Amino acid sequence: MKEYKELEAKNKKYKNYKTKHEFLSKFQKTDRLHPIVTICIYYGEDEWDGPRSLIDMLDIPEEFESLISDY
Repeated sequence: MKEYKELEAKNKKYKNYKTKHEFLSKFQKTDRLHPIVTICIYYGEDEWDGPRSLIDMLDIPEEFESLISDY
């Protein structure tokens, strides 16, 4: 969010909008954000028996699973 807010402020300050869509979103088509990667490491001695993905943690119908970003 911080990175987006910085881009938004820069674009607003310099009025870097080429289209009405860029103006409304405060984000240029060429703007890019850095990805965030989350890694979880289990150090326990017992075998892990909990969920291994986001979908494993949710109670949703199977037909909706393709709509979820499973990580």
